[in-house]
Amino acid sequence: MEVKVYIPNIAREVVIHAAADAAEVEKLLNAALAADGVLKLADEKGRIVLVPARMIGYLDIDQEKSRKVGFSI
Repeated sequence: MEVKVYIPNIAREVVIHAAADAAEVEKLLNAALAADGVLKLADEKGRIVLVPARMIGYLDIDQEKSRKVGFSI
């Protein structure tokens, strides 16, 4: 699933194709914010992205979409 992290004063958001689901990403964000710690997300290829919680403006968590297979007429 795609997660966009907006960091104030940075021109572009950080885009991560996270291996975790939306509920897990939200749980990680809440824990990082509560502890004034670091949000740690791993993407589908194993890359790890660390963002200090105090620097996060917002997270945009894209819902998982099932892909349709087949042909339509």
